[in-house]
Amino acid sequence: MEKVLRQINLARGWPSLENLRRVAPLVQKWSAASLQAACESDEAAGSLFGYCSTCPVVQRDFEISLKDFMSRNGYGSRDKVDRLSITLTPGGSYAIDVCTRQAIVDLGKRDVALVESPTYYLADRIFGEHNLEVVGVDSDECGLVPESLEDMLIRLKNEGKTVQILYTIPGHHNPTSCTLSDERRKRIVELSQKYDFYIIADEVYQSLSFQDHEFPPSLATLDKRVFSVSSFSKIISPGMRLGWISTEAQVTVGKGVFESGGNISSYTAAMIHPGLESREIDKHLSIIRSDLYLRAKTLYTALQQALGDKGKLFSFAEPQGGFFLWLEVSPVAGFTTSQFAEEVSKRNVTFKIQDDGLRLCFAYEPIKDLQIAATRIADAANACYFIAKAK
Repeated sequence: MEKVLRQINLARGWPSLENLRRVAPLVQKWSAASLQAACESDEAAGSLFGYCSTCPVVQRDFEISLKDFMSRNGYGSRDKVDRLSITLTPGGSYAIDVCTRQAIVDLGKRDVALVESPTYYLADRIFGEHNLEVVGVDSDECGLVPESLEDMLIRLKNEGKTVQILYTIPGHHNPTSCTLSDERRKRIVELSQKYDFYIIADEVYQSLSFQDHEFPPSLATLDKRVFSVSSFSKIISPGMRLGWISTEAQVTVGKGVFESGGNISSYTAAMIHPGLESREIDKHLSIIRSDLYLRAKTLYTALQQALGDKGKLFSFAEPQGGFFLWLEVSPVAGFTTSQFAEEVSKRNVTFKIQDDGLRLCFAYEPIKDLQIAATRIADAANACYFIAKAK
């Protein structure tokens, strides 16, 4: 092991500091263009400094540019995207909250929010604030299992419990990195129609596929019961606080707050709008995808090499997009996930532990540190193996 174990953070789900720095000159350029326009036009000044509900750039031009971006970057063909209504929000988590409130308004207050097991670690808090019982549904290496979903729906119905929503991350899942197939997506939508619940599809990683292969379009293009949540936090910066809801239905909740200025920052939207129009965001996104691909490949390969024959004690796959690699302890490993996590922590690598696995973010730390982290993780695996063998 290294003599001095400085901390390596594989828990933080951020873009790398290098990629955040790469954004700075772009935002500087876009900001200058927006400010110059505001100096020359009353309408542009109102768009930049007024409330978003009265801003033409947000209400009209921004939505057109955003739909263009979506149709070029994995959300579906332009005709499918054009059928969706867009509601801008201050980030993805706020959008999840809005969608939950919309489901309560439309369907009446119910008992349960269904989630994949495992799921985004803050989902419990968001749904808990609406007094919804959070119930996990089995998933496998291909994502949410429709048969398990229907079994759970039947069980809950027999218990007298009603389902409000299903929360799913269909593309490059957090934490498992898997992507739902077209067949599973269609079946899940069919179940939402049959059992009368809404779907919140968290699609913040939708545009972060590493390869140019055909990627399933946004779940929102399949049915009006689906509310897709997206954000610029992973492709520009989390600090911009700009996300959106896309759906074939209408978002009506929160209109009073939105119109009173409680929606997005019109200034932030105006900063990003020139990047959408010029397609510079697409160019930046292409760089981000290539960088993430290299990072994911580095961590995956380094883990394979460092673990060696101990690799059979774990299950992990090479990520095809997104931010995360999911490292799962095998049931026959001879040690538990908690024991393994404790040994990894001793080696000053941070991570998120969920169920039987560790979520490792490859997006944030420098590439050389991903290689070092893999060595430390393998050292922790060896320690667990020999401790278990000695018992």
